[in-house]
Amino acid sequence: MRQVRVLPLLPALLGALLLPAAPLPAQDPMAPEAFFGYPVGADYHLTTYERAMEWFDHLAAHSGGRMRVLEMGVSGMGRPHRYAVISSPANLARLPEYRELARTLSLARSQEPEAGEAFGAAGRLAPAQAARLAREGKAIAWIDVGLHATEAAPSEHALQLAYDLVTGEDDRTRRIREEVITLLVFPNPDGMTLVAEWYMEHVGTELEESRMPWLYNRYVGHDNNRDSYNVTQEEVRSVSRLQNQEWFPNVVYNHHQTAPFPTRIWIPPYGEPTNPNKPGEVIRWENLIGAAMGMAFDAEGKPGAVSRVSFDAWYPGFMTQVVTHHNIPSILTETALHYLATPREYALQDIPAEWRTFDKSAFYTAPWTGGWWRIGDAVEYCLTASKAVLDVTARYREEMLLSKYRLAVANLDRFEREGPFGWAFPPGQRDPFALAELLDKFALLGVEVYRAAQGFEAGGRSRPAGTIVVPTSQPFGGFVKTLLERQVYPDLRTKTHLWQGIPRRVEVGGEPLRPYDVAGWTLPLQMGLDAVELDVPASRLPLERMEPADGGARPPRPAPPASPLRVGLYAPWQGSMDEGWLRWILEHHGFPLTVLRNDRVRAGELRRDFDAIVLPSLGAQAILEGNRAGQV
Repeated sequence: MRQVRVLPLLPALLGALLLPAAPLPAQDPMAPEAFFGYPVGADYHLTTYERAMEWFDHLAAHSGGRMRVLEMGVSGMGRPHRYAVISSPANLARLPEYRELARTLSLARSQEPEAGEAFGAAGRLAPAQAARLAREGKAIAWIDVGLHATEAAPSEHALQLAYDLVTGEDDRTRRIREEVITLLVFPNPDGMTLVAEWYMEHVGTELEESRMPWLYNRYVGHDNNRDSYNVTQEEVRSVSRLQNQEWFPNVVYNHHQTAPFPTRIWIPPYGEPTNPNKPGEVIRWENLIGAAMGMAFDAEGKPGAVSRVSFDAWYPGFMTQVVTHHNIPSILTETALHYLATPREYALQDIPAEWRTFDKSAFYTAPWTGGWWRIGDAVEYCLTASKAVLDVTARYREEMLLSKYRLAVANLDRFEREGPFGWAFPPGQRDPFALAELLDKFALLGVEVYRAAQGFEAGGRSRPAGTIVVPTSQPFGGFVKTLLERQVYPDLRTKTHLWQGIPRRVEVGGEPLRPYDVAGWTLPLQMGLDAVELDVPASRLPLERMEPADGGARPPRPAPPASPLRVGLYAPWQGSMDEGWLRWILEHHGFPLTVLRNDRVRAGELRRDFDAIVLPSLGAQAILEGNRAGQV
C-alpha cells in the first residue's frame, strides 16, 4: 500500500483550526436587492435614512455577531442618529477594551488629566508600553457618507459595503474584519431622507432634476462641512463627540461628490497649499492610502481617478481636515455626479477641450473618455475606494496605531521646547458668552484647557488667577496652534516648485491664486476674545486642569436677548444657507423669531407684527424673481 505523507499538512491544518471562529448565522441576511426590491445603485432609486437604518438593523440581527448598530445622538430635526460598527465577533465582544486602548495611544498617556490636576501631572505612556498596545490593538476606521445629502451615491454605497463586510469570506474581507473595527456613519440623516423623498416624488416627471426649495437639514445645508471646528450643529457635535471622546479612529474617510469634470473620482494626494501645522507623517499616510486607491481603480479597470487638482489641505473646518490636526489621516474622495440617481450619457463634445486629448499624467493615469454614467457606476467607484482604505488600514494596523502615539508625543515635547506655548484668556472678557462657547468647542474637540491657580506673567503683563490657558503642549497641540494663531495665506505664485509637479520652477504672473475655500479663521479674532500668546512653556505656570463642560454634550446657555424684539426673517424658496445661519444665531440666542415667506411679505402690514425684519445675503433677483419658471 502506498504510504501517504501527512506531516507537511499539519501546520496548515492547525492554522485553519486556530482561526477565530466567525461563522455566518444559521439564517443569513437577505441580499440587498431582496430587502429593497432593487439592487443598490439602481437608476432612479434613492434610499431614505429610515430605510437604511432598517437595513442596518436587519444586517446586525443576522450578522452572527459581526455588526452592531449604536446610538450617537439626535439629528437637528429630531431623528434618532445611529451608526454601524462592523468587525469580527471576537473584536466586537471587546469593544470597550479596544476603544480605551485607542484613547491611550492617541493621548500618549496612561490616563487623562483629571479636573484640578496640575499641568503635566498625567503619566506619559512609555515607548515599550505603546509598542505593546499597538501589537494588541485593532485599527479603527471611520467611513462617513452623505454629509452633503444631494451627493447621494456614497450613502447608497454604504448599504452594499455593510453587506459585503458582514458576509464576505474572501481573504481580504476576512483580514479587514480581523484587524479593523469599521464605523459606518450617516452624518446628515435629515438630509438623506429629505433628498430621497423629494427625488422619488418627482422621478419620471418633467421636474425629475429639480432642486428642493429648502435646505437639506434644519439650518445650514452645504455648510455643514464648514462647521467641524465650530461644532454648532447637532449632527456635527455628535460626530465630534464620537471621534474625539469615544473612538479616536486611525483613519477617517469622508465621501463626497462631485469630481472635477471629466474625471470620475478625486482621491488623495491633496493639492496645495498644505496647512503648515498638518503633521508630515499624516500627509505620508494619506498619500500611501491614495496610491493604494489609485492602484485599485486601475487594477479593476475603472478609469478617471485623479489627484491633487481642485482640493487643498489648508482650511481645518472640513470634516476631513479637522481630524488631520488630531493626528489622523483624512481621506477625501469626490466621485462623479450627474444628478442624484438619474443617468446621463456623455459624448466627446461634452468633455472640455483641454481634457479631450486624454493625456496621461502622474496623477491621472487612466483618463475617462466618456459614455454613460449612472449612480450604479458611482456606487462601484465608492466601493472600490472604501475597500482600498480598509485594506491598507488592515495591512498597516500596528503601524497606524503606533503612529498616533508618536505624533502625540511629538506635540507634547515640541511645545515644551518652542513656541507658541499656548494662549491665555484673561477674565473680564467683553463677551463672556463667547469664551464659554469657545470652551464648549474645545471640550468636544478633545482640547485640554487649564485655569491659573495663581497670577503669572505673559505677554509682558501680569495675568490674574482665574486666567484660562490653552497650552500647545498637549496631544493635539498642533490643532490648538492652527485654531488660535493668525493665518497668512501663502502666495502660491512664488512656490511653483512645490505644487506644479514639473521639473523646474516656472514664474506665474497675474493675481494671487485664490484658495479652494477659506483663507483665514483665527478664532479669537472671529469671536472678539482677548487672547494672549504665552511666551513661556505651560509647565512653568501654576495651572490646574478644568473639567470639560459636561463632555461638550450641551452648548452653554446663551445670554438673554438684548430686548424682546419681534423679529421676522425672510426665507426664500431657494434654500438659502445664509438664512439658515441667521435663523440658527437668532434662535440660539433666544430671540422670538418668525420666518417670513413670500405670501406673508406680500400681505403687508409687517410693521404691525414685527419690530425688525432681517434679509439674508441674497441678490435682488433671487428675492424678486425667485426660481425660474418650470424649475420647481
